[in-house]
Amino acid sequence: MAVLQQELTFTYPERIKNDFLATRDIAFSDGSRVSAAQIWDFMTVEAPRRFPHAFDARDSHMGKLSDDVDFFSGIKREYLELSLRDRAIKAHEQGVPLILTQGGQTMETYYAAGGIPLRPGLIMQWPAT
Repeated sequence: MAVLQQELTFTYPERIKNDFLATRDIAFSDGSRVSAAQIWDFMTVEAPRRFPHAFDARDSHMGKLSDDVDFFSGIKREYLELSLRDRAIKAHEQGVPLILTQGGQTMETYYAAGGIPLRPGLIMQWPAT
């Protein structure tokens, strides 16, 4: 007899919102910034809709978000990961080369040359986002 597992969806609790909003912006090398409020909106409204797999809270789901919600830099790291495609496409549209690498070599030389190195495993996930 099969047992249906209840779908579990991870959400950030409102109790951390004000403290999270008091954290610093993320500043990018192109001079752009993203505020804690923008990150909160992305991670609580847009990202769960666009990336439901990332918000799958089942223990068996290996790619789930950290449930250590009081570790604010962890939330910002997840934001950076989930928004990478958007930021890379924006940079490419502004003339920054996106460089497909196979891995094994350092990435610093590509950044130093003004490009953004990307590995195939990461790019393969993009069509689903």
